[in-house]
Amino acid sequence: MEGTRRLENINQLLDNEKRWIESQARTFAWESQRLERHSPKLECQCQELKIQRQKLEAQRQELETHHQQVDTQLEDLRARVDTTGDQLRLLLGLERGPGVINWILSVLLYFPLNMLFSKPHSRSQ
Repeated sequence: MEGTRRLENINQLLDNEKRWIESQARTFAWESQRLERHSPKLECQCQELKIQRQKLEAQRQELETHHQQVDTQLEDLRARVDTTGDQLRLLLGLERGPGVINWILSVLLYFPLNMLFSKPHSRSQ
């Protein structure tokens, strides 16, 4: 009797396992069909994303090129400013000391002020 009961328990366990495996097979089949239905949509989205990525990569390269051009222009401007500053210092005599600068500034200021306050010459003379 004990052996019969054990066989019934084993058969019950095997039936439970069989039902679980059949349930898993149905779930797998359902998921497989669902994925097959969505697969074309996902492939299309994947292609669209690849195209967007290529466009963004092209834009990034354009921006990089533009950034390099701007850097080059900035370096050129800095070099010109340095050269102009050096020429201005030489012209104003900064290399020779502050006395020359004061003289140049006083001459530059004197002439415009002198022109403002001087009497205009009359033409009827």
